[in-house]
Amino acid sequence: MNFISRIKDATGHWIKDREGIRASAADFFKSLFSSDREERAQPLLDFPVPKLTLLDNSDFHQLPTMEELKEAVFSMSQDSAPGPDGFSSGFYQGIEPSQRCGSELGENLQCFSVGQTRKGEGYSLEVLGEGVHPIVVQVARLPMSWRRLEKVRAVAESKIRWCLGRGFVDFWFDRWLSDRPLAEMVQLSDYPHMLLAEFHREEGWKGGRLASWLPPYLVQQILQVQLFPDQDDDMVWGDSSSGGFALKTAWAAVRQRGNVSSIDSRIWSGLIPLKISFFVWKVLRRMVPVDTILQNRGFSLASCCVCCSAHPESLSHLLIDGPVATQVWEHFLKRFGIVGPRPRSVAAMCLAWFLSSSCMGREHIRVLLPCAVLWFLWKGRNRARFDGETFSARGVICMVEKFMVQLGRAKNFQSEHFRGDSEDPWRSLFSPRRKKVGVLPVSWKWPPFQYVKLNTDASVVHGRGAGGGLLRDHEGKVIFAFYKEFGETDVLTAESLALLHGLRLCSIAFKGRLLVEADSLTLVNLVNTRHFARSGS
Repeated sequence: MNFISRIKDATGHWIKDREGIRASAADFFKSLFSSDREERAQPLLDFPVPKLTLLDNSDFHQLPTMEELKEAVFSMSQDSAPGPDGFSSGFYQGIEPSQRCGSELGENLQCFSVGQTRKGEGYSLEVLGEGVHPIVVQVARLPMSWRRLEKVRAVAESKIRWCLGRGFVDFWFDRWLSDRPLAEMVQLSDYPHMLLAEFHREEGWKGGRLASWLPPYLVQQILQVQLFPDQDDDMVWGDSSSGGFALKTAWAAVRQRGNVSSIDSRIWSGLIPLKISFFVWKVLRRMVPVDTILQNRGFSLASCCVCCSAHPESLSHLLIDGPVATQVWEHFLKRFGIVGPRPRSVAAMCLAWFLSSSCMGREHIRVLLPCAVLWFLWKGRNRARFDGETFSARGVICMVEKFMVQLGRAKNFQSEHFRGDSEDPWRSLFSPRRKKVGVLPVSWKWPPFQYVKLNTDASVVHGRGAGGGLLRDHEGKVIFAFYKEFGETDVLTAESLALLHGLRLCSIAFKGRLLVEADSLTLVNLVNTRHFARSGS
């Protein structure tokens, strides 16, 4: 944003108010271009001044040649703005050796001569009116890109904060004072476009002007805000601890969360391979291309199940109640002692396994096994249909057994995966991992002579934060120590409050050279980069 905060007049005085700056600029150009200005004498040169001849003037009416056009394009900066075709000069410079470059320039040259744009090309220019904030701007004919922005604008604006520097932010509509813009806290018929810097001068805030627009309690809050005229204003993303925009936090803000499925919450775990989790997820949503699903989507094809050749191929027949699937499920249900009515759907079968024991977690053999059975039933079906192999229950059971052995050899099993099923033969595949005992040296470095060092730390237990710190001199002697509880908060806020409290105590108890150490890398980066995303200003 370009903004003239002050201007020096002919007498050397600085003009800071907006009306004065406008009048000074208008007077300057008026005196510069008026007819009664003082004429400048021609400089005395020892060489003739070049002049345009009539022949040179006539050349201006001719279109440039391709060589002249190329010379002009390749002499431009690669960072130049793109033209109506959407390409900058850097694009044409990058493909100079190709013939396409010449044809592109030639077509643009011909269209330029008649004032048209090349066929198949177009561009749009959305201009915001002077003094109009993007939040309140109205576009008569909304392009598609603007419509997409409109859908998420309210959510995005609510997450944007400003870390103030010069104060070149919108006074009413930007969130620089708190989580809400001033336009939501003060009711006016019209909100004039004003920058925050207009309410500030070198000596401090213009309290009288603030009071003419805002109620007293907001004026008192603003008087506590500090501007930094030598620094730029930083836009920060409120949901990020570093202040930078993160697509993960943006998606979390706009997504519509539904109820958590008891099945979906178990099929995604570190024990189940990702390809199997994806397959089970697709089966539960009927997204697997069996014959009946393809027929329902408009494909004309005959259907014959590979397991019995007498029934159309459907998900439930192939994976649950077909001849092969029935034998496979009965084998493993008996093995783990699961009794009761046979489930008739994939979801019911998964729930029967997931709820068959009260001492199982998300990563348990009774969660892995039904997912593996579904996967190898599908794999056996594909081998029978496309490779001509036999689709049998014995073959599927062998593939499941081999898969479990491979997981055991890869040392993926742990003792908690077999909690309540310690007598199962697969339990023997678990081999306890040897705990690596390492020694981590921890030391405290003394500060230099005549320095003191402040060390702070904090933690959060059951949602409640507490922190403390020590101040020691160059000999390691403790000057003071402190402990403070912060109530319900997160880890980063607790670390920040511990550091803040320690610095306040240092300002009271010690006057001298100070070093500060904290074990939170995120906090250190926030302080060093000035990205205070969690503050309201």
